[in-house]
Amino acid sequence: MRAEILKSVTCFVQDTTIPDTVTIDALSNVINLCEYVFQESYSYFEICTCEICGNIKIVKKCILPINEGVLNKHGFAKIVDAIKEGKVLKPKCTKCDKERSVSVSYGAQLFIESSIITTLQDIPLSIQLDEQQYTHVGCVVYHGQHSQTSVGHYTAYVRNGTNWIEYDDLLRKPKKVSVKTNCYINMCIYVET
Repeated sequence: MRAEILKSVTCFVQDTTIPDTVTIDALSNVINLCEYVFQESYSYFEICTCEICGNIKIVKKCILPINEGVLNKHGFAKIVDAIKEGKVLKPKCTKCDKERSVSVSYGAQLFIESSIITTLQDIPLSIQLDEQQYTHVGCVVYHGQHSQTSVGHYTAYVRNGTNWIEYDDLLRKPKKVSVKTNCYINMCIYVET
């Protein structure tokens, strides 16, 4: 299954120099896979309206943009501020080149890309965006290069009540991890409650 997904993700380069063999360069990240697997799901969408000419543009995104500087400075406790500051650009109208007004709606799930090292206990259990309440259900963690022959590895940490479970396809079964586990968080996942 993983190979079939990787073959069809367009961001990967295919090398067919060996007859009857396809080598896939999988030096990508979980965000590329998320955007492919969840093409029809969105974390948010923007409705950009030009007040001058009435032109409307709708932008749907799977990955919720954030201001990582906020997380770097204040940690995950300020995730809502990082989300709100991630969309401060006012796009210009493609017809009349004037600034558009933007309204934002959030989806049933939030896929939030990050590159922050933190402990699992520092990630808020719930957040509120506008009138919607979300619960943190898990994150994808990147384990970096340990040698010149390894390019790193992703695992999933899933919140189960007050416990955290690590799912690693290199291990035979999931294992419980401490909330004090230090992680390189590549993506946080929240679902609407």
